[in-house]
Amino acid sequence: MKARSTSDTPARASAEIAAQPDSPTLLVRGLIDPSDVSEDAAAVEADMTGTLAVMVRLQPPPSALVCVADPAREIRFAEAFQGAMFEADVMPGEEEAYAAMQAQFRKLAITDSLQLIAQLRALRFKDYLHILFVGSEAGEAAAFKAGADDCISPQSSSEALVARLRNVRRICDLEVALHGALVQNQKLSTTDELTGLANRHFFAKHFPRELARAVRRKLPLSVAMCDIDHFKRINDTFGHATGDHVLRQFGARLQQNLRRGKDWVARLGGEEFAIVLSEISAPQAVNIIEGIRRSIRSVSFEGLTKNIQVTASFGVCVLDRADSTSTCDRLLSAADKALYKSKHRGRDRVTAARVSDQIAQQSCALKGKRTISAEASGPLTSVKEPLEHPPDHE
Repeated sequence: MKARSTSDTPARASAEIAAQPDSPTLLVRGLIDPSDVSEDAAAVEADMTGTLAVMVRLQPPPSALVCVADPAREIRFAEAFQGAMFEADVMPGEEEAYAAMQAQFRKLAITDSLQLIAQLRALRFKDYLHILFVGSEAGEAAAFKAGADDCISPQSSSEALVARLRNVRRICDLEVALHGALVQNQKLSTTDELTGLANRHFFAKHFPRELARAVRRKLPLSVAMCDIDHFKRINDTFGHATGDHVLRQFGARLQQNLRRGKDWVARLGGEEFAIVLSEISAPQAVNIIEGIRRSIRSVSFEGLTKNIQVTASFGVCVLDRADSTSTCDRLLSAADKALYKSKHRGRDRVTAARVSDQIAQQSCALKGKRTISAEASGPLTSVKEPLEHPPDHE
């Protein structure tokens, strides 16, 4: 979603609102109907495959633990581990092997003891432990039952042993790479990399859930749209590095004024943010947002070369009591229109809108087809008089 230019004139902002009286404004249109954002699935899959290949190649040698009764087998396994690029620790007995695994996790354990296999499998690790049983074919069934992943005969050649260990190494490397990619993708899919706040994807997924929860419990819910005033001027005057620094500080100030575990904030893109306030009355919600506005204006932001005076405009939509007829698109649209009102009236202010409880029943989903009824939100009210001398952002 492109950031809305802060150089738009008030007349243009008002025209955009008037042109779409019963539909979401430009800020939330992409959230409600993101059909214009598409990705080439084949290209994404190819990129992911290439990324995994690099991650697998860069994996450090996995560690292994060896505990076998025959000293001659220990020597064979030590040589095989070198060929398979493992870092192995040889244990003299089962108790030592068990204690060593408890103290430090290894990706692979090789043993000829069924009892040790059962003990190791009973341990709980964050990552998966691969266990290779060394024994005759007659003992394979018992080994698998105890928890072994694979079996190898003590009479196997050195080449076969190295090949088997290399196969385990590939499995271990791929598992670590996939886990790392999954964790990273989860983080990227929910977190804004610059500010550390929730991102647009997180907001689009969880705001409907927040509303559904308010509907179930018949609780009040408020959402505020926020935009840094004249942010383009900051980038043009001080550079994008300073702009990024301001965005990070701005996100931190938004969070400082919210109730931990109840309210949350997401960066929707550029200098645009959304704040969700749950289980509080309309006056309380407006007071919280007004407190955020004052905290932003009262203390200048640190720039890379000098401090910068920053202000922000807010549009708050208040739903006094959510019910089955409440809709996400109407709340977001009303909040965004209130934000435009704040911009039109001089910026650095909070404008509140109360949505009527009588709304035609619709889905809470942000995605999918919309059939918005002709229902008007409550009056837009500014809670701050226009500034006589607007702050100089340069």
